[in-house]
Amino acid sequence: MRQIAIKPEAPTVVPLQRPSLGWIPWAIAAGLAIFCGLLALDRVRLERQLADIRAMDPLMQTTFFTLAPSAPAPADAKATVAWQPGRQSGVIRISNLPAPEAGKDYQLWAVDAEHKDPISAGIVRVDKNGVAQVRFKPVEKAEHVKAFAISLEREGGVPKKEGPILLVGTT
Repeated sequence: MRQIAIKPEAPTVVPLQRPSLGWIPWAIAAGLAIFCGLLALDRVRLERQLADIRAMDPLMQTTFFTLAPSAPAPADAKATVAWQPGRQSGVIRISNLPAPEAGKDYQLWAVDAEHKDPISAGIVRVDKNGVAQVRFKPVEKAEHVKAFAISLEREGGVPKKEGPILLVGTT
């Protein structure tokens, strides 16, 4: 009875050990680092391909200029120039510019960093709706065009700008 009367010792509770998962965050970080490295390599490869395409295709070397009105042009007049320096030519699209008065013409100018005065790019004639789309070529080589402008000049144009600037814009 004495043996029965002795209180048995309380069993020791051993907590369940969870498996250590401390390596999972490191594995995720390593996977993300490898993925970022692969993306960076792919970007470099794509940039090289784009540079090769641009070198082969002159249309990829087009710069766009947006011309905004200045007084006395109508506030809604606008123009966009697509300029290809390699070909020394471009296209201008004009809208909302009314036809000039009799004895006057609109003249396009290329503002080049290497020339003191703007370079004439020719006469631009708009239709009765104030719209024009014209291919042009400056009269002199313009390697570093920083802006285009349209002025109101004598009929037939002038070799050096005389009249007011109606539209002007940069890239």
